[in-house]
Amino acid sequence: MVSNYIFSKKRTLKLLLCLVFALCAVQFTVSGQALADGGIQISTPYPGTTVNTGATATFPIKVSNKSGDPQNIALSVASIPDGWSGHYTASGNTITRVYLDNDATCDVNFVLSVPEDAAEGTYRVVLKADCGSRSSTFLLELNATQKKVSEGKFTSQFTELAGTNTTAFKFSASITNNSGANQSYSLSSNAPSGWTVTFAPSYQSQYIASLSVNAGSTQGLDIAVTPSSSAPAGDYVVTCSAVSAQETLNLDLKIKITGSYKISLDTQSSVLSSDVYAGKDTSVTLVVKNTGSMDLNNINLTATKPDNWSVTFDKGTIETIAAGQTQTITATIRPADNAIAGDYNIYFGANTKETSASITFRATVKTATAWWIISVAAILVLAVGLAVLFTKLGRR
Repeated sequence: MVSNYIFSKKRTLKLLLCLVFALCAVQFTVSGQALADGGIQISTPYPGTTVNTGATATFPIKVSNKSGDPQNIALSVASIPDGWSGHYTASGNTITRVYLDNDATCDVNFVLSVPEDAAEGTYRVVLKADCGSRSSTFLLELNATQKKVSEGKFTSQFTELAGTNTTAFKFSASITNNSGANQSYSLSSNAPSGWTVTFAPSYQSQYIASLSVNAGSTQGLDIAVTPSSSAPAGDYVVTCSAVSAQETLNLDLKIKITGSYKISLDTQSSVLSSDVYAGKDTSVTLVVKNTGSMDLNNINLTATKPDNWSVTFDKGTIETIAAGQTQTITATIRPADNAIAGDYNIYFGANTKETSASITFRATVKTATAWWIISVAAILVLAVGLAVLFTKLGRR
């Protein structure tokens, strides 16, 4: 009887110990830790999250090999609720295996699809990594809800700025990822034709086309909008979009283009020099262009010239030049009658009460051919006369 009693006690103790170990194993799994055998491990930093019915959720997965040898590791789903589905991806492709050297790790994603008709509640999905003799599992606890998980946010400190069409508008924005997984957002905009929009991480100069934001985190973003130089005054809306695998976030930036007054002055040939002759008229065609976004009125033409020269315009005042339009003016230059050969500067100007432009024109005075012939003839006559005079004096 005593021996039977002792045997019964030992048996009961063994059963209790087995029960304790079983409970510990269950607790170990439920807590979201990987069950690794021989150094193969699969895990995620987000083992518990809320998912929407009829939607997908992406989990960052880390697979590691500390087995002592390189391993070809198969990735699978050991357990998943009926109607649910999931697969692994890397570099945009669906994968089923990873090859890892010893002491190496690999980052992949697990994409989980939740059916539309799934009832609200808690569900478990078990991920598995297996290389034959070794395996590891990891438990995901998911709270399925028919309510929308808090969407991300795309915001800006200021959403409306004003300036001319030569202004570089800069917006200080941020993207908030309210999901339970890291997300990569592709960045784009619908700016008008001729406008440019660039994105850069806050306080950095490198332009980017996408931005990674960790789960539950916010990333700053600088947005620069440069209008077309010909954009007329008015109100514009530039919509910037941040698109991830799970959501699309939009941010409307409002820009008010105010009128700009700009003018340019040039010659028709863009050559800022010409030969002129003393006492003779030389015509130069000037081109006045309104390079701003507002009409220009009462444009006055001026010329600063050397003493005793004259410069006249066929039209000294232009009544109006519309934005983007041009007007030609003929300037007539007459050097002084006694102007000496050489280079002279004439300063042409086009002025309004809002803006002005000027150019420096070089006029090179040349000696007229007729005067050169007369001068040569006079010298020859004088030389002949002197020769005759010396001949007569020599005979005496």
